[in-house]
Amino acid sequence: MKQSKQEGSKRSKNSPQNNKSKQNIPIEGKGCFLVVIGVIAFAYALSTYPKVFFTIVIIMGAIFGLILYPKYAKKKKAEKGTAKVSEVSGTVKLHEPLNVINGQKLKYFYKDVKIYAEKNLSVECKINDELVLEHEPDNEYDENAVAVLTYQRVKLGYLFKGKLQQMVLDFMKNDDDDVIAKIASYNPQNSEIIIALAFYKKIRNDEIVEKFRVSVSENKYYENYFSTEGYEVDVSYDVDKGKYMIEEFAKLPERFEDYVNDYDYMFVILDDKENDSGSHSIQIGIVKR
Repeated sequence: MKQSKQEGSKRSKNSPQNNKSKQNIPIEGKGCFLVVIGVIAFAYALSTYPKVFFTIVIIMGAIFGLILYPKYAKKKKAEKGTAKVSEVSGTVKLHEPLNVINGQKLKYFYKDVKIYAEKNLSVECKINDELVLEHEPDNEYDENAVAVLTYQRVKLGYLFKGKLQQMVLDFMKNDDDDVIAKIASYNPQNSEIIIALAFYKKIRNDEIVEKFRVSVSENKYYENYFSTEGYEVDVSYDVDKGKYMIEEFAKLPERFEDYVNDYDYMFVILDDKENDSGSHSIQIGIVKR
């Protein structure tokens, strides 16, 4: 942990140890003293000059009402709106998309996509809630309309016309591609909805630079194995074992160690076969990002 430049060395001139004269009256004592003086002055003005006192109070009230109160009310309204949003969104942050899902590789990611939201929405949405994108070819306003719905089939709105709308349609038409949409931000006060769009394309054979298999016993498989076929697998160095380990369940062959710290590549489970003995033969591919 970093320390300040003079921590543990000589004290500044204004430190309590070197300037005891400034410690005669504590800050709390000064505050109480000023409050007492203020109360006495208030009582004296009220008893001695009541008309002048009440005139000043009325003037100050008018100033607050005409100038200060609108700003105060606006600020409180904003704070109230923020509180309601926090109840829905909290302090949760948008999750980064997975690099690989179901054998499909992340191609594009847009995290600030504003949609045309339906008016007077009363649905509760949370950040990272997954959404449904649905093409509406019979839409009377736009045959390329893409509706955005919750998993409970509540329509939140539509994608705006443009590049992203067409990209979504193109990916939806191809069975090997996929688009995942999630709530990125939701303000129920003005029905403003921001979504994130992750575009995935199927991993091609020419993107797999290496393939290898590892054998995992039945016990070790169910104790340590957490990945799924078609998903990225974690490879990290185990200091105790002095080896690179694949999800703690198998050792990485030495000839593939150079790929571990190269960001241009990732390790993906291509298939997972269970043998008659209960052990598993797992094929892993080294894939270009």
